[in-house]
Amino acid sequence: MAAPHNPNTAPARRAKKTKARVLAENAGTLEALRLKVWRCLNRVEEILVDETADPLVTLKAVHAFTQATGCYIKLTEAGEFEARLEALETVVKAPGSKNGAYR
Repeated sequence: MAAPHNPNTAPARRAKKTKARVLAENAGTLEALRLKVWRCLNRVEEILVDETADPLVTLKAVHAFTQATGCYIKLTEAGEFEARLEALETVVKAPGSKNGAYR
């Protein structure tokens, strides 16, 4: 049976919007995320080199390592593209630049 309708849902909606705003403000940067993934990779590597680890745990660590490695590579590439784009935008906005056309 469905719950009865609650006409006073405004507080719940406001709380949801506040939570979304806080999450958006604390989203972080590519570099911060890349460093978190790097720490995860280091932790997984500790599990992989542990000779006493359960084989099932080791198998899960291998999977986590491959997934995190792909994520780390994409974050690194995105950071490099971001830096290159900033450099190009700086050149385009430089005095004497003709709307981004090469001289």
